[in-house]
Amino acid sequence: LSLLCVCVGVFIVSAKRTPFGTYGGVLKDHSATDLAEHAAKAALVAGNVAPELVNSVIVGNVMQQRLSAVLLCVQRYRGNRYYYRSKSDQHEKTNNWAGNMLMFHVEVNMKRLGIRFKNDSFQKDCYGEAGHYNAEIAPIDVKAKKGKVSMTSDEHPRPQTTLEQMAKLPSVFKKGGTVTAANASGVSDGAAAVVLASEDALKAHKLTPLARIVAYHTSGCDPSIMGIGPVPAITEALKKAGLSLEDMDLVEVNEAFASQYLAVAKALGLDPAKTNVNGGAIAIGHPLGASGTRITAHLVHELRRRGGKYAVGSACIGGGQGIAIVLENTN
Repeated sequence: LSLLCVCVGVFIVSAKRTPFGTYGGVLKDHSATDLAEHAAKAALVAGNVAPELVNSVIVGNVMQQRLSAVLLCVQRYRGNRYYYRSKSDQHEKTNNWAGNMLMFHVEVNMKRLGIRFKNDSFQKDCYGEAGHYNAEIAPIDVKAKKGKVSMTSDEHPRPQTTLEQMAKLPSVFKKGGTVTAANASGVSDGAAAVVLASEDALKAHKLTPLARIVAYHTSGCDPSIMGIGPVPAITEALKKAGLSLEDMDLVEVNEAFASQYLAVAKALGLDPAKTNVNGGAIAIGHPLGASGTRITAHLVHELRRRGGKYAVGSACIGGGQGIAIVLENTN
């Protein structure tokens, strides 16, 4: 099953995100609505776009803690992974069941993808880059002991972590399994937003684009190896764009788990020198409803910082899906 699209004249005018907080960290008092509003306002300001010019708003959210976030938007669930959490016992039981099923399927996926012993070295690489995130991050005020302070960077990265420390961590999903807290993406709080405009809108409102959306592709794959979803998604998106991986200056594959990323990298023959160059979700965190836009935002700004022309970003999706987007620097 595949959904294909080549985009002509669709541009990214701005791309912003909040810093990402760890689970129960400094952003715990900010609702999903608060974070989405902050990111959206920052994107509008950065793009010099007046709110009244916006014709359509699409907001996705996952694992929100407040009913207000559910009322804010329609949520696209990722397979059977998560149900919105409330204080009712029934919803908690449902969420726990979904979590247990996820744990089982993660280990099955990693085993079937055939990469089990490179996790530690890869996870160290993920923590090794501080990142170049200033252009995409919109600082947000958070509570501190002496009042409010501005949060300007992600909370989750631990660059001081060593391979020796990682090797001592127990597996989290299955006894003797491969997935540990260090080689899996962290549960995080955060939001991201991009402003899109047609070519006519750029001219009518004198907007300056950052990138053009060249093509995107959504694909299906065997749910038992759902982590491999970026492979067909990237392959077909590039085919529709008339481009190849060699044409890409940057590649981003969302790091749900180290083994999952490594399987994708192996299947596609990705060049590590231009793939996830500033770390990924294992270091930064993975707020599920924001990660796709986080990847898009980072590619937009990193392409411009490096003076590159093309980039492709992708992610696997629970239930057996993959998604990819090809971007062109308009600078």
